[in-house]
Amino acid sequence: MINPFEIGINFLETFIIFLFLTVYFGCKYNNPIKYIGFISGMLVAVAALTVLNSISVYEGIYGLILILIYFLYSFFFLKGDVFIKIFISSFIDCIVSIINLVTLLGMRVVSGASYEKLLSFSSERAVYISLAKILLIAICILLLKYKLSNIARRIHIVPVILLAFIAELSMTEIAQVMLVYDGLRKELFVISMAVVAIIILAYYIFFKTHYDAKLQADYFALKQKYEYDRARTREVTELYDKICGLKHDLSIYFTNALGYLDESPERAKSYMQSIVHNQIEGSKKFIETDNKCFNAVVSTKLSVCEREKIFTQITVQNHSLDKLGDDEVGIIFGNLFDNAIRASKNSRERTIELDVKIQGEYLSILMMNSIDKSVLDKNRDLATTKENKAVHGFGTKNIKRIVDKHDGMIDYFEEDGYFGCHILML
Repeated sequence: MINPFEIGINFLETFIIFLFLTVYFGCKYNNPIKYIGFISGMLVAVAALTVLNSISVYEGIYGLILILIYFLYSFFFLKGDVFIKIFISSFIDCIVSIINLVTLLGMRVVSGASYEKLLSFSSERAVYISLAKILLIAICILLLKYKLSNIARRIHIVPVILLAFIAELSMTEIAQVMLVYDGLRKELFVISMAVVAIIILAYYIFFKTHYDAKLQADYFALKQKYEYDRARTREVTELYDKICGLKHDLSIYFTNALGYLDESPERAKSYMQSIVHNQIEGSKKFIETDNKCFNAVVSTKLSVCEREKIFTQITVQNHSLDKLGDDEVGIIFGNLFDNAIRASKNSRERTIELDVKIQGEYLSILMMNSIDKSVLDKNRDLATTKENKAVHGFGTKNIKRIVDKHDGMIDYFEEDGYFGCHILML
């Protein structure tokens, strides 16, 4: 017989778990689909809990079914790495089992109430349920504080997932023994606490390993940024030297022009036109937009393009970059140009095209560079081809980090002898 009180408990527990999963990973969607997923997932879990509680089924199978429901909800409706979704789905179910069992054993030891009373509709059961759910909420908050992002080394999570399964199966067997051998309640409580300590330690070890890997990735990213800034400093220095040289030459040009004016105004005019066309226009590789950081970064890259004899065509819509910070502008366009220059200088066409504009609600950045052979055929993930892979290859990752921050997307494609990168950001 279905007990409304038990259904209410199942609903409360399921709501806490689904809310935890949603906050932990974040929703994939910003439309009614996220509410549909949350409600439908909860209803399936509550129904599964209610049915499984009313029939005789091995508790291990019971747990696996719930883990599958949590994972499927996370997989289809939430963001994040699929391996972390597997881990958190199994870990939170393990935590629920541990909390329920430890709280039940604790209440039995402290209050002396029988298991029948603690598992039936009674005041002791209300206290037991309240303590269990408060503990569950507290642990969920703690896990949210120390949550994991994408995994650097996925192989590390496999033994931890297995440990979560083993811990839950152990708690299941302890529960079976508890109901048969009531005289062992203190010993079983101690064993249960040991299992709790093991699962907490396992999470800590995994979190620490992941955190160390993240620190290492951040270190390499900073090292790459240092190398990039050093290269950009060199480019700015070269540009400054070029401007100083042009300034020096202009004094000579004007002196000569003044001399020609005394002889013949027409000759002076012809001379000045020649200077403008051959010297000034020929070396004009500056970009002027309403974004000063963009101007600085792209102007240095254009000087490199001039040196490498790469043709460039740049179109930038006014105020299109207003939502980006200077550091974001520098990282995006610095890396885009670095990649485009490196690829196009090895092609016959030697061409780079950049188009920046507002497209609907999105900032659209389209970078195209000429190529002689496909890049994506053999390098779909755009991994670095440089020898020291440990300290290179963070350019595209840094761009993606910024794009993800602005709820955007990146599309890499090839067409008509060109490699393209199309970025859309809110």
